[in-house]
Amino acid sequence: MEDKGLNINTINLSNFLKAAVFAILLIFILTDYSHSAETHGLFSMEDFFANDTGTVNDLNLLTTHLRMDTSKINKEGTVSVHFDGRLRSNLSSHDFKSSSKNERIDTLNIAYTAQKYHLSAGRLWPEELSVERVDGINIITAKTDRGIGFFGGIRPNPYNDKFDSDFTSMGAYLFYRQPLLSTSLAMTYNGFKGRTDREYLYGQVSWFPVRELMLYSTLTADRKQETKKLQLTNGIIELSYRPDYKKSITVGYNQFRTFHYFRSMEFDVNNSRQQAYYASVTYRIHERYSVFGRAERQTMYYPGIQTNLKNSDNYRLGLSGDNLLQSGVNMNVYSVFTDSYTSKNTSYNIELSRLTNEWLQLILTGSYIQNKYELSSLTNKTIIYGASGYLYLSKKWNVSFSYDKETGTDYSANRISLRTSAKF
Repeated sequence: MEDKGLNINTINLSNFLKAAVFAILLIFILTDYSHSAETHGLFSMEDFFANDTGTVNDLNLLTTHLRMDTSKINKEGTVSVHFDGRLRSNLSSHDFKSSSKNERIDTLNIAYTAQKYHLSAGRLWPEELSVERVDGINIITAKTDRGIGFFGGIRPNPYNDKFDSDFTSMGAYLFYRQPLLSTSLAMTYNGFKGRTDREYLYGQVSWFPVRELMLYSTLTADRKQETKKLQLTNGIIELSYRPDYKKSITVGYNQFRTFHYFRSMEFDVNNSRQQAYYASVTYRIHERYSVFGRAERQTMYYPGIQTNLKNSDNYRLGLSGDNLLQSGVNMNVYSVFTDSYTSKNTSYNIELSRLTNEWLQLILTGSYIQNKYELSSLTNKTIIYGASGYLYLSKKWNVSFSYDKETGTDYSANRISLRTSAKF
């Protein structure tokens, strides 16, 4: 079948480079040279190499990332241009297959911001709705602590990230921001060929009713097109209590469910969900030492799942220490025990780190993992160890590297990454 949508990720000349050049030209054209515009951003390059005994070919990927924000383009300081994109290059000797595109342009837009109004146009993430990306406009009218916004445009194809005018997105949101209370609520409509593909609500809240207590929550609720009723899709609610610097306790609940595109999806998804209750505690027993623990019960509600297989229990217990024996070395040791449906997993982990003269940080890690599978009576043991480092050459330049080796019962793998970044 012919694809009539424009694939912005597979044009011969790299769209990452074209979009970056376009953003620079836009800044150049719009800038009022009677004063100086302000440009800030980040440029980085990361080379990732991996091999393992389960595959014939090595993997070597180079990722280039550029984020650039230019403000005060005009004399009034109300116009700005924003760009954020990344380019992945395959340095391997063989073709690399992936469902994600090698080029991704997250933002490329021009914005106008006055005292009570904000208008942006281009590729953008609507304010207060980081889960929705559109090629269109975003309009906000706001006072000091509250506001209302509207957005609309073409939505990148959710299956291949192509530019495709068959997909549209529009919505509205409210927000309120105070030091002790921050909340927002958004309503979003996704269309496909002029018909409803998905409708959902998204909300979040951070609240400090008293200094020691914090409530945090996010939720997504979809409107089922068959019944026209709202159904909770994803949600998190977490309550943290920290009476002093020595101790804290957190309890929470989360739920995750697969959402459904009703018109564009050519396959069915079941209405199964997974939920979890958890609690974590941290207690500082000395100026330099803390103990921490976490317990979690997960439950799967899948069609046909046996009652004795739907629950999973996870426990974490650990100890952290700062500046051990006046050496400048920090330590983090913890164990994880999981009784997961048809398997039992145990891991023991250690991390040692040291910062030298505020310009070099070295980290050593090690893990021992044992998996027991009840259905097959098999036991798998894995050892992982590695090292990473961060070299802070200046306030703007830094270099990082990491290496880890994984050895299992019948396989082994090596992973290396090297990253250079510069702020401007």
